[in-house]
Parts: sequence; structure tokens; C-alpha cells
Amino acid sequence: MEELKRLFSYSKDTVTFTDRDFNILWSNRENSIFCEYGGCCAELFKDVIKPLKSGKYELHHGGDVIECSVIDYADRGIYVLMTEEEDMLMSFLAKEYIHRFFENQSGAMRTAFSGIISSNSEIKRILAESEKYDGIKFVDRNAVNSCKIMRFAAVMTELMRYSDGSISSAKLDLADMLDLFIENSQKVFENTFEKVSGYNMRFEGDYQRGLYISADPQRLEGCLLALAQLTNNREKGNNVIKISAAKAGSSISLTFTPDSSGTDAGGSIFSKHIYLFDSDEYKIDLLLVKTFCKHFGCTLYIKDETTGHKSFNIKIPVYNENTTVLDLRSRQSGYGTPLYTKYHFFYSELI
Repeated sequence: MEELKRLFSYSKDTVTFTDRDFNILWSNRENSIFCEYGGCCAELFKDVIKPLKSGKYELHHGGDVIECSVIDYADRGIYVLMTEEEDMLMSFLAKEYIHRFFENQSGAMRTAFSGIISSNSEIKRILAESEKYDGIKFVDRNAVNSCKIMRFAAVMTELMRYSDGSISSAKLDLADMLDLFIENSQKVFENTFEKVSGYNMRFEGDYQRGLYISADPQRLEGCLLALAQLTNNREKGNNVIKISAAKAGSSISLTFTPDSSGTDAGGSIFSKHIYLFDSDEYKIDLLLVKTFCKHFGCTLYIKDETTGHKSFNIKIPVYNENTTVLDLRSRQSGYGTPLYTKYHFFYSELI
């Protein structure tokens, strides 16, 4: 028992030991779905054939469906139960009332955001007429700060789309999608945020044409934005993001690599975001990438570079002509497109 505890105590998953009657013997988390049933979690396994065998099981918990991995230590009479925290979060987001809640909150934030931007425009006009041009930069900073507030709503909306049944698949040329992504990204830094912070972030692409995949274009866009965040890692030195893509057997290899131009990237407007919990286990951008990969059959690889930073590689299945795809677009928010796009919301964290 003590040996198993040492083995699983540092796992990022929720790990619980039970006996053959599902009485809880130990858990690496104080709060887990297993512990919510008191000292015995047999209720979770009432519809499962017993005794359990090592493998994966779907458990029903409060309307959620949780994937649970089981290791049967028959010689010790112990079950090791493991669930991924990320799966539990996605299952939570799949609830209809949670969808309505976040949609309403997102709408309220968008309304407030639009009001702030409208007020900023009027203030900038008044300052310009008064020839007080130095004051305009502070108004622009308000816009950046508002985008930072909107970022959470944008990411949560992206995650919800994976659980509301609205995602479609289309035949996409990855090179075309990357062209559009780089173009939109550069516009944000060159035309909007650079004049506020002086931050000169660049995207360099090196990829083949005609790299066809099957994916949802909007969710792919969200995945690319999250990859840019992870690659930069809020480090001013990583002001160049190199994007490469090439066919590799039955997959397409897409890689985001950080680099530095050796130039001054400019000073920060705000201090770095301070996390309340040191571990920050979720890293919401990483969760977004992992969710995309899981939904579209991709594999994520994270590599430690010699510079001490990380590069991110996704193996995406090549488009299969025999696979049925719909030339549709996934559900859009009902609140319309604001003056500032989700590119501004995502990249506001890098200012």
C-alpha cells in the first residue's frame, strides 16, 4: 500500500485506492468525485460488471459522464481509480444550464465592453480636438485592459463549443488557414497594440501548400491562438513565433517554435498575471489545444528547447477522401462580432 501511494502521490490525475467493495482507502486529492460519496463510492459503479478488470470505464456522476481508468491489483485486493481533471471540467461545461450561464455572462461582458469602447472613442475625439495627444495613449490602454477582461469569456466560449454539439468538419487547406491566422495576428500587433506598448511580435511561416485536413475552421483558429500563447509563454524575449507545417506520412506535422529577434521588444504596460495557486494545473490555453486534439484525432508533443523554452507540435491526420465532412461552419456567438476580435482578446495577455 505505501509503495503504491508513493507511486501515485504526484500524479496530475485524480487517483483513488479502494478495496473490492469500493471502500476508499486513499486518494491524492481531498476533493474528488469518489470522495463525494463518503467513504464508499460503490454507487458510481452500480451499472458496471464486477469484479472490475483493468481498463477504461464510463461513470455517471450527477449528470456527467466521466472516463475512469482502473488498474486491478488483484493480489492486493485493491482497485486504483484514475480520472483526468480536464475531462471532468469538459463534462461540467457540457451541462445545458452551464452553457446558458456562460452565454449570458459573455453577453453581459460584451455589452459592457462595447460601452467602454464607445466611451473611449468619444474621449479620444475630445482629446484630439483639444490637441492633448499624450492623453490618447492612456485611453488605448483602457482598451487593452478591457480585452484582457474579455479573454476569459472568449476561451470559455471556445471550450463550450466542443460540448454543445455544434462543431462541424470541413476539408481545409492548413496552409490557407495559417496564412489567414498570421495575417490577422500581425494586424493586431502592428495596427492596434504596438502603438500602445511598443511590443514587436512577429510570426514567421514555413509550410507547404495543399496540406489538407478535416477540422472545424473556427476551432482550428482558437487552437492556433492558444498555441501562440503557449509558445510565447508571456516572455518578451520570445517575440518571434516560427510556424512550420509539412506532411509526415499519414499525418501533417504542425510546429510552433519560440525565437528571439535580438531586438528590444518594448516595455510592459502591466505586470505579469499572478496566479493564486502556484501549480496552475489547468493552463487554460493548453486545455484548449488538448481538447482540439482529442476531438479531431490529433496528437500533441511538447519539446524542451535548448533555450530553456518549449516548442509545440501537433500531428494532424491527413484529410481522408472517404471521410464524410460537411462544408459548414460551427455555431457563432449570438452577440455578433465586436470592434475588437478574439485575436485582440487572446493576445492582450502578451502586452
